[in-house]
Amino acid sequence: FIGFIVANPKNFHREDGSWYELIANKVIEIDPINSMVSSRITKFLTDWRKLEPKRSDAMKKSLEKISKIENISPDLAEVVKRGLS
Repeated sequence: FIGFIVANPKNFHREDGSWYELIANKVIEIDPINSMVSSRITKFLTDWRKLEPKRSDAMKKSLEKISKIENISPDLAEVVKRGLS
């Protein structure tokens, strides 16, 4: 995922926000297995304030979705908290 995001910013920042949601879903899936990877991937969703409103809202919603998972790892919780504050 990290390689895709870095190599394909146009697709990552699609206007419909679908990749932000996909990333959030994968982070939720990965976190119980490897919290370091999930937190590293989530850092790409923390720049939501720098985007235009439609993309910004979609990216923020993805972060909020991640923040609501049960048993979130401390690593991921820290990244999400910083991203939303």
